[in-house]
Parts: sequence; structure tokens; C-alpha cells
Amino acid sequence: MNECLIDFKYDKETLAKWYDRVSEFENLGPKEEFVKSTPKKGFYTFVKNLFTGLRKNCGVCCFTSDPDNALMWSHYTESHKGIALGFNIMPVMQGGQFFIQPVDYLDQIIAQSYFTGNEETLRHLILTKSSIWSYEKEWRVFQYYQNGLFQFNKACLKEVIFGYRTTSENKKEVLIAIKKGGYRGIAIKEIVLDKTSLKFKTEVIKHIR
Repeated sequence: MNECLIDFKYDKETLAKWYDRVSEFENLGPKEEFVKSTPKKGFYTFVKNLFTGLRKNCGVCCFTSDPDNALMWSHYTESHKGIALGFNIMPVMQGGQFFIQPVDYLDQIIAQSYFTGNEETLRHLILTKSSIWSYEKEWRVFQYYQNGLFQFNKACLKEVIFGYRTTSENKKEVLIAIKKGGYRGIAIKEIVLDKTSLKFKTEVIKHIR
């Protein structure tokens, strides 16, 4: 979410078009007076601060579409000792507060104008990442005007995957937590080493009906 992805520069024509877009939501006064009297430096700082505030007050949750990836397990699960959770995200999104999309991996920064853009400008900020991270195959869920922890529909959790080095004690704790939480319809899996390819793969241990 690098701010360099957003271009905050503008001229009077750009400002007039931006006014047309936001005037129904904000009390900006008459258009001609607004465009003529708005100090360039002060307004630049104003909208940049607004944008920064919006970014801080929104929530982003990151997922991967590749649960077998050895680097992901190394980086995010204390060297294969943790677990991965598999979700069906659609039941969560039925309220219309979320969108979920894959990350765009780029080799260079391409800035989009804050003033001539629309919601796509915000998505460009949220969904753009350096190509060096492309192995993560990341998807991001974005929620407007809310961050921190929030409740989700229990039906969304579809699988739990134990890491290659998850201890038996931790496995037991997780299974107890699943049962106490009332989760159903979950596949319990574990990561195993495919000895023919030296790659990781998932195997189903059991199902919680």
C-alpha cells in the first residue's frame, strides 16, 4: 500500500472534474469559487491526509491460493510449525461490505491520479505489490471503514491444514478449539513431503461433519 502508487498532483481542470464527482457527498460551495480560490499547496495536503485517514480506517486481510507453497509455510508459520486455514469467502461477502481480488504484481510503480480516478484508484493502492512476492499468489479481502478483528460466518471455514512440523500438542489444541467453537463441515489436513519431487502436498486426515 505504497503511497507512491497514487498521484495527488492536479490543475484547475482536474479539480473541476473532481468537484463534479464529490460535490453531492461534500459541501464544497459553488464550483467556480471552489476551483478559483482553492490554494494548491493547502488542498494537496488536505486530500492526501483524507486519503491516508481512509487507508488507516479500512481493513485488509490477506490470503493465498497456494496452501502447499513451502516458502509461505516457512515465512508465516514459524518454519512449518503453525497451521493454515482454508475459507470459502462468499458467505462473508453477502452483506456487500467486502471485495476480494487477486494482487497485481508489478516490476515498477505506476501511479494513478487520485483526482481523475475513482474506486479503481483505491483498489490500485490495495492490490498492487512488487513482483518479487508473486510466488505468494496472494488474494486480498478489503473492508471499507472498519479494521481490526471481526466476526465471520462459521460456515466460511472449510479446512484446517497442519504444518509439516506442527506438534501433536498443538494439533490437539486446534481440534478441541474447532469442536468447542461449533464448526462443522471442515476437512482436517496436514502437509506432507512428496518424496518423489521433494515438494509439499496436502493430505486429508479426517472430516468434521
